[in-house]
Amino acid sequence: MKQGPDPGETAAEVHSGALAAEVHSGALAAIVAQRVYVFGHVQGVFFRASARTQARALGVTGWVRNLADGRVEAWLEGTSDAVSTMLDWCRMGPANAHVEAVDLHSEHPEGHLDFEIRSSAPPDA
Repeated sequence: MKQGPDPGETAAEVHSGALAAEVHSGALAAIVAQRVYVFGHVQGVFFRASARTQARALGVTGWVRNLADGRVEAWLEGTSDAVSTMLDWCRMGPANAHVEAVDLHSEHPEGHLDFEIRSSAPPDA
């Protein structure tokens, strides 16, 4: 049984191996995913950077990006409790945001390893 990372392994490789072990053991079933659309004054207020900070603190993985129509879209993966807490944060946003609504879509986890800010989506996305 593997006792720790090999000296040459990157953090992503170590996390990927841990994720593979979770999948093999069936523990991944406890991971949930939500696609989130946030409406309101949510661009130009550090929503994406704040979301990344909050997600990483909660152990939530995925991504966040601006959409051409003014919304923010996010993909959240993690434990049910962590994702629920992150959704509560999305309903408020950072200090200068004014969130009017949040639209949620349950998804199948994709196994993201970190939480990243993605480039803005093109107008037809």
